Amino acid sequence: MKLASLAVARPVTTCMFFLAIVVLGLISLGRLAVDQLPDVARPSITVSAVYEGAAPEIVERQVTDRLEKALATINNVKTIRSQSSEDSAKVTLDFNWNTDVDLAALDVREKVNDILRHLPEGVDPPRIRKFDPASWSIMYFNLAADESVSLRELYQYADSTLRYQLQQVPGVAAVDIWGGDEREIQILVDRSRLEATGLSLDHVVEALKRENVTKVGGHLQSGQTDYVVRPLGEFNRLEDIATIVLRSDGAMPIYLKDVAEVRDGVKELLKRTRVNRTRGLVMAIRKQSGTNTVDVSDQLLAKLPQLRDRLPQTMRLNLMFDRAGFIRRSIAQVQLSALLGGCIATLVLFLFLRSLRPTLIIALAIPLAVVATFILMFQTNISLNWMSLGGLALGIGMLVDNAVVVLENIFRHRQSGTAPRSAMRELCVGNWEVRVWPIAPPQP
Repeated sequence: MKLASLAVARPVTTCMFFLAIVVLGLISLGRLAVDQLPDVARPSITVSAVYEGAAPEIVERQVTDRLEKALATINNVKTIRSQSSEDSAKVTLDFNWNTDVDLAALDVREKVNDILRHLPEGVDPPRIRKFDPASWSIMYFNLAADESVSLRELYQYADSTLRYQLQQVPGVAAVDIWGGDEREIQILVDRSRLEATGLSLDHVVEALKRENVTKVGGHLQSGQTDYVVRPLGEFNRLEDIATIVLRSDGAMPIYLKDVAEVRDGVKELLKRTRVNRTRGLVMAIRKQSGTNTVDVSDQLLAKLPQLRDRLPQTMRLNLMFDRAGFIRRSIAQVQLSALLGGCIATLVLFLFLRSLRPTLIIALAIPLAVVATFILMFQTNISLNWMSLGGLALGIGMLVDNAVVVLENIFRHRQSGTAPRSAMRELCVGNWEVRVWPIAPPQP
């Protein structure tokens, strides 16, 4: 009652207060992030391991089962799901919703480190990934080329040049490339010649690991100058690989080129991309966690003409999909629905009340309440998305119902025929009498 009395007694102050709310609300609206859905991180962690050349049954028995037994002892695990396939194993842990995923990831990493020594040789160190909606791609580009350009040249340009340019855009986390021919140094071992030397494939693998390293050489002081010594041992040419010594205990050393062919080839192509019957590849853009999808998309679109100008004449860069456009259309549809709902509710009130003044009071209360909500959304880092705008639309309906109840009680007191100052007091009383009704309706 004190708040309503203060508003009636100080109309200028009240108008200035609501004007400040409108200004702050509009400023907050311009700074709100826009996204399709709220940023809700599901408490889920996936552990994946690669075991090259192993059948699904072996992967399940020697990798998946051991990972499951080790990870099952972690606290707050709700469900464990596993998948064993050729060359790989994947175990997914779903935690309770009140679980801190960052702390759970530390527990998972500790358990994985403990089980590493029990995994068979040849298994790559397991990768641990948290569920993150931000890892979904927000934009796809198609890089096409003429028939004179090979898929390997196309991939090299996309990987070494175009990917670097796209990652310079603020908010871009990674750029994935699908399709094309990725370079791969292949070593084709002749088993008959290898067996004739008394060596095995393990000797070849160990020699490659031993020679393809860059070691730390320490420091070398010369007077007042301190030099960092770093012996370079990584392969730079095919000849460096071919001349690796596999065994030198006899009179004649055995080189890798004696038992194998070293070839500059391409990886096995698992995905082939064609857009509008033109061969090429796809570049998928992933944004950083916590960034605005629409802002990142706008910056990428602004840089697209610059990227096209730098392309060779035989290549073309086209936009295939932009998630921000879908988000804009979805948000606009929800906003239109909320606006139409408010207008229709105001029209129904006018037809029911048959008075312009009370209708305008309720019509002004709706945008004031919505604008004030934008301030709270900005302070609590809530974005404009389907869920938040849907909640605003529902709130508009509740606001109209509550305003009608309060306004009807105020008019009942004003029709009592009292003096003007007494009528103002009755306005406050009318508002105070129904203050709890919008929260808890009376019980019979």
